[in-house]
Amino acid sequence: MINVQAVIDLAQSRGSNATTFRDAVHEIVHALQCLHGDEDWSRTNVSNEYSELDGHEQVLGECIARATEWLACEGANIDYDMKSYAMITALEAIKCGIDVPLADWITGIEACKTNGQAQTFLDRIKAEIR
Repeated sequence: MINVQAVIDLAQSRGSNATTFRDAVHEIVHALQCLHGDEDWSRTNVSNEYSELDGHEQVLGECIARATEWLACEGANIDYDMKSYAMITALEAIKCGIDVPLADWITGIEACKTNGQAQTFLDRIKAEIR
């Protein structure tokens, strides 16, 4: 079981404005993916660094973030509709010039959940709150 409030507190203590568990997990994953050291985890800072990644890294990173929030929500007994979040991801990506079919987002998110990548990031989050 993961401490929901501790995850939100962690994100906020590092500069994120996330107010929900799911969003906090998502933002922490992106911060861990692209920031190093004591950099501020604000959405602006994370977005600026994330945009420096190539398109493939951004797609993979987003799949990992969605898979991690899915896994975390399951562990916290919070409902999670992966297909809805995959649709949001697909639409957000299009706004950034990345056009990936919804079915591919779903496949990618599912793969990251089952291949251990999401678990690795969830374990990192848990280590941060200890």
